[in-house]
Amino acid sequence: MEPTLGLWDLIHLLGSAQGIFLSIIFFSHKRGNILANRFLGLLLLIFSVRLMEIVAYWTKYLLVFPHFAMVAFPLMYLFGVVFYYYSKHLSTGANKLDKYFMLHLIPFAIVLLNYMPFYLLNTESKLEKIINLFYSTTGDFSQMSVLDWASIMFQFPHALIYVSLAFFQLKKLSTKKTISNQKIKTVRLKWLKRLSIGFACFFGAWTLYNLSFFLGGPYNKIIDLSLISSVTVFIYAIGYTAFQKPEIHSSESNGVKYEKSTLSSEKAGQYLSILNEIMEKEKLYKNNNLKLSDLAQKLDISSHHLSQIINEKLNRNFFDYINELRIEEAKKVLSNPASKQYTLLSIAHEVGFNNKTSFNSFFKKHTGTTPSEFRSNALNES
Repeated sequence: MEPTLGLWDLIHLLGSAQGIFLSIIFFSHKRGNILANRFLGLLLLIFSVRLMEIVAYWTKYLLVFPHFAMVAFPLMYLFGVVFYYYSKHLSTGANKLDKYFMLHLIPFAIVLLNYMPFYLLNTESKLEKIINLFYSTTGDFSQMSVLDWASIMFQFPHALIYVSLAFFQLKKLSTKKTISNQKIKTVRLKWLKRLSIGFACFFGAWTLYNLSFFLGGPYNKIIDLSLISSVTVFIYAIGYTAFQKPEIHSSESNGVKYEKSTLSSEKAGQYLSILNEIMEKEKLYKNNNLKLSDLAQKLDISSHHLSQIINEKLNRNFFDYINELRIEEAKKVLSNPASKQYTLLSIAHEVGFNNKTSFNSFFKKHTGTTPSEFRSNALNES
């Protein structure tokens, strides 16, 4: 049985690699709700390792790396718990675990201990078991215990229960003032609801498929491939959304952030007028390294107060505020017939973006069209 690697296998491996890369980013990210970020990182890591293990099974690379077999299996009993706590901490802004967290890990611990004898086998014995279980035409399941079968049958319903709990908790939290910025609250709740529905459908479908298989139904490679492909799609979608909507995981508006602020509403309004005037005249946003602290120093106020002004008066975070000014400047340049001689990259740099990718993404998010389409339409109208 020679290992083989096809196109779909490579696509899934790339998805797994991206998931691991993103998990490292979320684990090391020090801004925003750190606990929610780490739960999301762990979620991506579980998905990625499980996806990698399935690809190893399909391609027969488990025979080359036998000690990788079943490594991800107990992790599936962490998925639902991690997703539930990710939803909970992102929606409430809480940065401490509750006292019941360890109790939720009991099923994972039981499954891990049950498979420990398999993990401790030497290479030769483990290879023999892998061939008999996974690659034999008859499949030797006679030595599987009741706990083995139960751990297989309940891994997806277990995750489905927790994802459903997360969804119902979000419905309850949507009526509470856990996030002061209404825009960010709406974005986060919408993101979590979509994620909950998506995962509920995924685990529901996989539960039904596994149930039919263990009741004697035929193995269907197309269904199996579709379900695994959806895992890859989830990984890419999470990465894309985190890039497109950084406010989901930002720290700008967790809780009632400015309730103890000494900045009055009247004073905030005055500073906002000064800020708008400076931005219009000096166009500081063209500096691609502009920081909140730099702008605060220019206004001779604290960074905390400037952040409060942008959050409360403009309903934006600093990142969105600066980039929207850049987009407005880019629209003026692109509408000018003289801009035809400039590349989009040079315009992106001119208005303050570091690269063309972030320029294109934020421009489309802000205007609903790409820079090239906007320029084409604007020049045709003129």
